[in-house]
Amino acid sequence: SGLASITAAMLTRGTQKRNALEFASALEGVGASLNASGGTLNTSLSGQAQSKDFNLVMDLLAEMLRQPT
Repeated sequence: SGLASITAAMLTRGTQKRNALEFASALEGVGASLNASGGTLNTSLSGQAQSKDFNLVMDLLAEMLRQPT
């Protein structure tokens, strides 16, 4: 609940470069995932990918944080 949950929900709705579907497709194309969740006092981000796709996932995470919609 609260602002942390709202923040997490907004981070998963796409970026200025990609809508939510395009963002999800970029991750799913390599079998990776990024998740955002929020509690009363925190927002957490987690991801999973093969090591060869690490740079892609980190680039997408950076895009999600720096250019949210």
